[in-house]
Amino acid sequence: QTGPLAQAAGHDLNYVALTGLLSLSAHRGQRPIVPPTVVGDAAGALGLAFGIVCALLDARGSGQGRVVDGAIVDVVAMLGGIAHLLRAAGQIDGRAPSPFHDAPFYEVYGCADGGFITVGALEPQFHALLLTTLGLADVDPATQYDSATWPALKQRLTALFASQPRAHWCALLEGSDVCFAPVLTLAEAADHPHNQARGTFRRDPSGALRATAAPRFAPLAQRTGQPASIG
Repeated sequence: QTGPLAQAAGHDLNYVALTGLLSLSAHRGQRPIVPPTVVGDAAGALGLAFGIVCALLDARGSGQGRVVDGAIVDVVAMLGGIAHLLRAAGQIDGRAPSPFHDAPFYEVYGCADGGFITVGALEPQFHALLLTTLGLADVDPATQYDSATWPALKQRLTALFASQPRAHWCALLEGSDVCFAPVLTLAEAADHPHNQARGTFRRDPSGALRATAAPRFAPLAQRTGQPASIG
């Protein structure tokens, strides 16, 4: 609603670029890639919906209305808070290695069949389990955040994951606490057992694949099971 670009035409890609976050979609020195979906539009819509609900709740007590300014750039920039924390520590565009670009335990790796997998073992216990499961007993888990060790370990993991097809790594790692997931195509995602069990995707009357609306709501009486444990 304000600012010199408030009336200028733009699309999702432009808004994400304006936040600085698009620059993090590639490794150092490489061209940023187009986000896989409308990150800005979706985030902006969620932020606006939250703002409307907050304004309605406030109006109940104050009796006054609110103008909700849910600018896409503002909401996406807020979602990038962790990137600014890392940058303040000398990472991202400084000389210090960055977990976004350099860490071996938070990366996308290629497999022997051309598929890809993801590893996101940020916490020490998950990282230690990853090393154990992969048979890397000679790597000291305590050196996880010693960035001097990152290049060698990343090179080693790159070669290891490239030695077997994606299905091999899914059988070994999926469902464990190593923080693993395969990079799925849209069709594969619809057929994945977890997504099928949750009903994450559906077919519309024409047969086209759609994502099911989220979040979901159910009466408290229908909730079963125990609260999630902290881990």
